[in-house]
Amino acid sequence: SRINNNLTAGLAFTPGGGALVVRTDYSFGFEKYVTPIGQEENSEGLTSGNQDNMQHYLHGRVDWRFFPRTGAFIDARGGSFSYPFGDVNPDSYPLWLRTGIMGQFSRKLSGVISAGYANPFIMDAPAGGGEATLVTSDFPGVIGHIELRWFPNLSTQLAGGLKRDATPAAVYQYVASNTAYMQLEQKVGRKMKLSADISGGLLQFGREQFDGNFPFTSKYQGDRMDYTVNLHLEAGYSVAEWLSVGILERFNTRITEADMIDSTTGANLGNLGMNRNELFLIMSLHY
Repeated sequence: SRINNNLTAGLAFTPGGGALVVRTDYSFGFEKYVTPIGQEENSEGLTSGNQDNMQHYLHGRVDWRFFPRTGAFIDARGGSFSYPFGDVNPDSYPLWLRTGIMGQFSRKLSGVISAGYANPFIMDAPAGGGEATLVTSDFPGVIGHIELRWFPNLSTQLAGGLKRDATPAAVYQYVASNTAYMQLEQKVGRKMKLSADISGGLLQFGREQFDGNFPFTSKYQGDRMDYTVNLHLEAGYSVAEWLSVGILERFNTRITEADMIDSTTGANLGNLGMNRNELFLIMSLHY
């Protein structure tokens, strides 16, 4: 359970009529962890502020449109990810570099194809203490995104893609995510819209950080991998130009070999796999 706060300020420059766009921005983030209700006795790391973190990132991007609806881009982002209120988690200096093309490739087909390199650059002390050293020098930092979106007619959109990324994370030095997804949007008449989104993913975690006698989970040596399946279904209906209603169903499941460990006794408290189902009724006002 955590609260994310972000502040971003940036500039964009479009010389030569807009075919070239140069952007730069700075962002500051603060992530505050809070104790879950009913878990007060097993949340020392949360109440002490060990997981609370700050991020400073500088970002730059150049887009060049060489066709009316298609262009290439170069994107770079880097900064610091630190834990100012505790010394359990290691500081890091992540970097992301990407390049690719995106836009509309034909009358009915659009998408994005990008590839790059990312490294969380974790500076962590060895087990038993000592000077912090770079522990992600051999991190397989290849990242990328491939998405194709097809418009068979004016009422239908179909999309599918693959995406890989990596980011620093509290408790586990970093998390690398690998995701495959499919999406469908369908208009029914002039007033109804249906959408479906299904994805499957693999999460790869770094070495677990803990300050007690026992780790948080049974997978604490950098060998934790979780498998995820996510389903998102939504139906909306426009009652009027200014009012729409809808229903949203979200289902998530996670499969993992990681078991929760009691922080005081070392006892196994059960598997951390989970299922979550959420159903929402939505009313939107447009003005």
